[in-house]
Amino acid sequence: LRTFSLVVNKGKQRQEIVEYVNFGIRYGAFLLIILMVLSITLNVSVQSEKHRRDTAIERYTSKQLIIIDRLLLR
Repeated sequence: LRTFSLVVNKGKQRQEIVEYVNFGIRYGAFLLIILMVLSITLNVSVQSEKHRRDTAIERYTSKQLIIIDRLLLR
């Protein structure tokens, strides 16, 4: 059987708390960096998609106008 002591070394307890706090800070910073990178990447891709869509719509409408002009000129 194992027995556990109820007396805790205060210095060791503080060191453990500091280690947990440091781990939490590092983990939080890592998540924040990942979140920032993803938000920048997704924002750029969304802007690119909007531009591509607008360009495609402009090309389509200009082609339709050209076709209508040709039909009217006949």
